Amino acid sequence: MASKTFKITLALFCVAYLSCPVRAVAGNVMVQDITEKKGIATASTPVTTSTSSTASTDAGLELKNNVVTEKVLPNTTTKSSETNYQGWEVDSSGVKISCTNPHAACAESEKVLDTLKILFRAYSKGDLETAGQYMDDDCTTFDESSKTLIVGRKAVLDDLKQKIHGWEVSDSPLTAYTMEHPYAKVDGDMAVVSFVAIKEFGGKHPQKFKSHCTDIFKKEDGKWKKLHYRSNWKEVVATSTTK
Repeated sequence: MASKTFKITLALFCVAYLSCPVRAVAGNVMVQDITEKKGIATASTPVTTSTSSTASTDAGLELKNNVVTEKVLPNTTTKSSETNYQGWEVDSSGVKISCTNPHAACAESEKVLDTLKILFRAYSKGDLETAGQYMDDDCTTFDESSKTLIVGRKAVLDDLKQKIHGWEVSDSPLTAYTMEHPYAKVDGDMAVVSFVAIKEFGGKHPQKFKSHCTDIFKKEDGKWKKLHYRSNWKEVVATSTTK
């Protein structure tokens, strides 16, 4: 565990060198901080720990049988085209999850991006049993809204279960999740993926959020598993123009 903790710390230290900064303002759009928005950020919860390797299987089971359509999104940037690794879009239950212009630094990086695709495809169906197979036993994530570290695969899956349920019952359901320019860098049995993510909610109160995300993976027995991930969502608000 101490070795894994050291590797997580080292990988996070390297993120600044592997990631591009997120612009706070673009065109006529400004980014506004959020901490507590119903259905978007979870309520404040204590630190949750777990060493159980059993995945949560009772979340979103009704979504598993839904038809999932998938298509390739050709790369549109020169840098991404050099890798020959194509983007993709998955549509499940009206929620579109897209990956645009991915960049794999090497052949092993492509396997890491493939793992990320499997995870998000599972999320789109509420299939946490499959998602759990691609998470390390000691997987962690940091909840920005409550400023707490969630520790252990079961605790992380339980947190995902709550978020998925919140999106399903909300009058502003999740409609799209896009990963822009994910860059995967592998160093031995560790990998870091950094990307800009955008999630959109429809319904009665349409909203858009943006985040700079970092996912850390560890290779175990030839299989890449998520070890840590972190995001910092901010609402994107269109500014009004004065005439």
